[in-house]
Amino acid sequence: MIERKSTSNWPVIGNEKVVEFLERSIISNKLANAYLFCGPGQLGKRLIAEIFAKSILCQDSKHKSAPCGQCAMCRQFEKKIHPDFLSLNVERGKKTISIESVRSFQHEFNTTSLLGDTKIGIIDDAADLSESGANALLKMLEEPAGKSIIILITQFPNILPNTIISRCQVIRFKLVGRSRIAEFLEQQGCSQEEALRITAAALGRPGRALDYFNHSILFDKHEEHANDFFKLRREGLCYRFSFIQKYLGTKSRIDQSNRIAELINLWITVIRDALLYKENNREQIINLNHSSELKKISDARTNSDLLKEIQSLIALRDSLDNNINPKLALENYLINL
Repeated sequence: MIERKSTSNWPVIGNEKVVEFLERSIISNKLANAYLFCGPGQLGKRLIAEIFAKSILCQDSKHKSAPCGQCAMCRQFEKKIHPDFLSLNVERGKKTISIESVRSFQHEFNTTSLLGDTKIGIIDDAADLSESGANALLKMLEEPAGKSIIILITQFPNILPNTIISRCQVIRFKLVGRSRIAEFLEQQGCSQEEALRITAAALGRPGRALDYFNHSILFDKHEEHANDFFKLRREGLCYRFSFIQKYLGTKSRIDQSNRIAELINLWITVIRDALLYKENNREQIINLNHSSELKKISDARTNSDLLKEIQSLIALRDSLDNNINPKLALENYLINL
């Protein structure tokens, strides 16, 4: 199947339908007061949100769908000093976005636009909103201030209150095909062999592929997590509980969910690879550097066993969206591994 390429000037990889929808919204001037950008991490949600905001604020883009990059508005945006663009996320050292942070954001947001007629704010990791912070945000969404746009970004939309979701235009981001990511990496000077290896490990996430390409230590970390999974399968409960404590520590519930989801996505690929190994389908294997361990799993389990394990991992991953205790969920899985 040939993957469709975007004709957009936005410097993003994949999710062409999202980009085209936002471009049409700018051209037709049919903009919502609030958007919810949701989907797995490292797909470019924040990047696209910023390009969308920059395009709207650009002085030279009234009838165009991309920022010119040259006007005073664009230059201020690039320098992160545009007074009509605001950003809110979890403060360093804190686990949630507090009501005080939301109120401060609201105060700045409600002031008159200084350079144009529109104010735009991005709330990153919106699922980290405290309960009181979410209630304060809801009031903002119920009573939008003048010509304003708020963009919420999250991997876990189900954690957000339905009252907030219902007031947003929901934009769902999808994983990107291997060929699109590999092609981009080769354009950046990556060898074909390395591009295939990185793209396989990136699991459809362009941001992760770029991280692996630009920082080899991150790809080494990916390999370490695969090795951890093989060791968890060999060792007893004492080691497994020690691993959980070391890996999750005292991180916030959202951070724990994010870290566990990353592990699960990798572990699913390992079991999938074991199935492919059993069927002698080596070309589709993702974890290319672990053939000996994959063979051991493949030899020790039936196809039915491996499929059930994948289903268990998917159920564990899905449960993370349902506001359960992520550490307990991982413990339960590893006890029964």
